[in-house]
Parts: sequence; structure tokens; C-alpha cells
Amino acid sequence: IFRGGFDTHQTMKETLDGMFPSLNNALDTFHKEMIDQEIWENVTLVLASEFGRSIPPNSGEGTDHGWGGNYFMMGGSVKGGRILGEYPKSFKGIKHMIPTTSWDAVWNGIGEWFGVTEENDLNHALPNRLNFGCNLFAKTDLFEGEETGTSGLPWCGGDIFTIEQMFCLGEKRYFDLDEEAALCDLYVNYVSNATDSVVACNVDKQESLETGENTCIGINVTMTFNSDLDDVTELAKTELRDKSEDIFDEIEASHDISLNVTLVIPVAGEFTSSVMWTDPN
Repeated sequence: IFRGGFDTHQTMKETLDGMFPSLNNALDTFHKEMIDQEIWENVTLVLASEFGRSIPPNSGEGTDHGWGGNYFMMGGSVKGGRILGEYPKSFKGIKHMIPTTSWDAVWNGIGEWFGVTEENDLNHALPNRLNFGCNLFAKTDLFEGEETGTSGLPWCGGDIFTIEQMFCLGEKRYFDLDEEAALCDLYVNYVSNATDSVVACNVDKQESLETGENTCIGINVTMTFNSDLDDVTELAKTELRDKSEDIFDEIEASHDISLNVTLVIPVAGEFTSSVMWTDPN
């Protein structure tokens, strides 16, 4: 169901004062009808917008397009009355909310509750799902009456370690989602075989770095292990350190990452490396 009119660049308060009562009445009527039909326990309704709003008002007593937003869900089986995700500690000085919870996080739990429980099926329905590691909601997080536990995700709850790297590119940009996924796939391939573990991998941070003439970004890649081994993270670090040249040879040959590796400098101690990449074109 779609309803427009919420793109409030002008007179936001007056617009919403007129629209919220009709929205509330529609939700209330739907809720009562589902109860009358005795199917409310089997219904979940999600209300969302394709983008958020800016925090400060503009000169037209409205707000402009923003990034992060807020959504809500309701249903007879929903664990309601809670705020999930990361609520801002303060709105002071904030122009746009930075998203902290992905769209995939919400639909992961809803998909499981709806009966989509096989990993391959969830990955097909949510192709960016594995880019968010353990930052996904499971059905146990969202719905009453499900098995106990904080998460049904098979790779969560184990040891975690983060690889910090610097990539210098031929242009000012970040890795896109496909490149993040391709990079993680390579890492998971190596460490899952070396540790006999179920491994999740996600890029949880990208930031611009001041490096003189080079255009560089810092990338944090976080891996989570479901393993009975006490030293699983040390085994993973050793594998990645020993196979670093092989890994970056594969990156260089990859069609999923549009970059060439020109220099790899492993740093002793913690698994941290500086990697110089340039655009092949």
C-alpha cells in the first residue's frame, strides 16, 4: 500500500497534523478487522519510507531529504513497545541521521518468521544480507512465541576480530556493496577452511584518510566465528597473514572488484596491512 504527501519541504507541522489522523484511523480499522477475522496473530504490518528527513528545518518551515529514518511494525505476534537499533544520544548539531540498522536487518527476521529459514533462500530474498554480519534481527528478536535466544543466526555469538586496512584508489570513492561482498568472500573462503568454522564477514566501516596526493580510504572488515576452537581467531589471523599474497593475487584477478593491487605491506603484530590499489583504467 502506498501513500504519498509526506515529502514535506514546506509547512511540515500543518501537513502532518492533517495526515497522521487518517493514517492512524486506517491502521486502527485494519487492526480491528484482523482481530474480527481471528488472524491478527498471523499478520505483520511494516510501515516504511524510502528515505528519512533532515533534522533541522529549512526556510519553508519544512524539512529536506535525509538519510536514516525510522520505521515501525505491528502485528499480533510482534514483540512490541520497543525501539530497536541505535537511538541517537543527542540531536544537537546533527543535520542528517546516519543509518545504523539496515533494511535487510528487519526483513531478515520477518522472512524467518514467514517461513524462509534456509540460508540460500534468505540470501536470494535479501542479496545484501551477508554484508551486515551479525547486525541482523532474527525472528527471535522480533516475534513472540519463537524459540528462546537473542539470535537465530548460525554464525553469531562466537569470537570476533577486525582487520584494519588502507586502500588507495585511483579516484575519490568508497567500495560499493558488490566489492565489499567480494572482499569478504575471499577472506571467508580462506579462514573457514583453515578453522573449520561457520564465518560471517562484513565491512563495518569506511572512512577517507589524509594521505597527501593519494586518494585513500580506511576499511574495517569484521569476522565472526561459530567454532568450538579456543584459538579460532589466532588461527584465522595466521592464515590471512601467511596467505596475504595469494589473497591479493585473487583480488587482482577478480571481476567483482574493479581495482588492481600494486603494493601489499603486511604489518607485524596485529593483522593490519596497508594496501595500495589503483584503478586499472
